Amino acid sequence: ARFLSTSLTFYRQSAESVSALYRLCERRGWRSLLLCGLSDLTEIAVMRLNDRPVVCAGIYSPNAEQTRFAGYAVYRDWQKLPEIDAYILTDLSDPVAIYRDLLNRVEDPERILVPAVLGIDGALREVREQN
Repeated sequence: ARFLSTSLTFYRQSAESVSALYRLCERRGWRSLLLCGLSDLTEIAVMRLNDRPVVCAGIYSPNAEQTRFAGYAVYRDWQKLPEIDAYILTDLSDPVAIYRDLLNRVEDPERILVPAVLGIDGALREVREQN
């Protein structure tokens, strides 16, 4: 019962965090999104795309073994990515490492969006200060 309760709480918090980022993208006119990292959060992010004017262009996961996830292409090679408006961090195993990778690749760091459910704002501030 405790596991189920914790899982449902994680789902609700994740769904709201991702939905808030989708609304932000809509307000900014960003339509093409890339989910960054493969995890349960990625799956929740895909499910929350329904009824939104934003489009998932795929998933970036440099260490992934699979080429598709939840119906979307998984990109290991950054050079093969289509044009993207915003990047949403969905990795749960090491989100700071993926964020650091994105900072080194994305021209405008404001387009790298981090769901609040990850709770890593302090760590991300440190990474930004180091860059």
